[in-house]
Amino acid sequence: MAKTLYINTGINGMGVLGRRLLRMMFELNYDDNYPAEFHIFQINDPNMTAEQLAYLLQYDTVYGTWGRTVEAISGNIVIDGRTIIFTHINYDDTKGWYNCNWGENSVEYVFDCMGIDSLETNAAMSTHFDGGAKNVFCCGNAMTNEMVSVVFGITHKGVDVSSTPIVGIYTGDIQAAAVIGTLLDDNCRVEYAIFENICSYTNLNNLEDSALNVYTSNPQIGRAGAWNIIPLKAPASRYVGLVAPQVNGKIKGRELRAGTIAGAFMNITADVHDFDATTFYAYVKATVAGDLASAYINNAMCVKYVGGYFNVSSDAIGEPCIIMNENDYVKLTANMVNIQVLYDAISLQAGNAILVATYWNAQQRGV
Repeated sequence: MAKTLYINTGINGMGVLGRRLLRMMFELNYDDNYPAEFHIFQINDPNMTAEQLAYLLQYDTVYGTWGRTVEAISGNIVIDGRTIIFTHINYDDTKGWYNCNWGENSVEYVFDCMGIDSLETNAAMSTHFDGGAKNVFCCGNAMTNEMVSVVFGITHKGVDVSSTPIVGIYTGDIQAAAVIGTLLDDNCRVEYAIFENICSYTNLNNLEDSALNVYTSNPQIGRAGAWNIIPLKAPASRYVGLVAPQVNGKIKGRELRAGTIAGAFMNITADVHDFDATTFYAYVKATVAGDLASAYINNAMCVKYVGGYFNVSSDAIGEPCIIMNENDYVKLTANMVNIQVLYDAISLQAGNAILVATYWNAQQRGV
């Protein structure tokens, strides 16, 4: 397939999500099946040098060594000979992100991956426009209902792109809950559901037991992340209704952080109307798409439907899709069922951001 869309991109925040997003975009540029090409002109992170970032892009504990030449040259990042401007702008209480000056480097679409909860608002994100950006995709966890939040395949076609320059891209657990809840509700109507998200520890956890003052309401998060299964309140409980309105108020849950570095399971136990496994999984198989290109072309939820064994959590690492296995369900009664899926939270969030940005670009350009 010939490339029909060219997305002039900037990434704000080069933590684990920003770096994953950059690598995925770069590789999609070489994927003939994906219709968009991402021209990454500028990246911004106030907390690391070019040398540190070049190293972390090339060598990744979770996603492996990248088969690209990554160099720090004159303070910028050069990948296979392509230069990306690297700036180090902090958020300014008066000017916001204005000083990033995205427009000077031809950036139209900014993916904000800073992960600063207090700045995940329309007001803070709009300051990217002052620096020349035209669209902002806020890839975070703490957005409120003031921001239009989208999961591709569920709500993306219901948004007026021309009047929505700021879009919220929630985390993988919220997307997983939204996708499973929507598939169940579409096929056999959900009355209510409880999910349990079993995910890996993050850099919010500690290596050793110690206090984290910013999480005084959840002191257990300060326990050693690699040695414990840690129960926490689940953000998806608060936000899943924003990205999947049809199940708003029907789904609640909790989170367990386990001593793994990536990969997650989500279980949803739902009270539904007459669940039939054959009918449900036939519907899933006909509805979803198993890679980014197919999901975009078919306007479908990005879910990889598989048979056979349900793999272990590390088998999801690098997958931008939720993995659903036709054998992994427990039916207690016709009206009570438990469904389990597997996913990589970072890749899933990055994949959703890419799909939504591609759709926005296509609508704006009339392609």
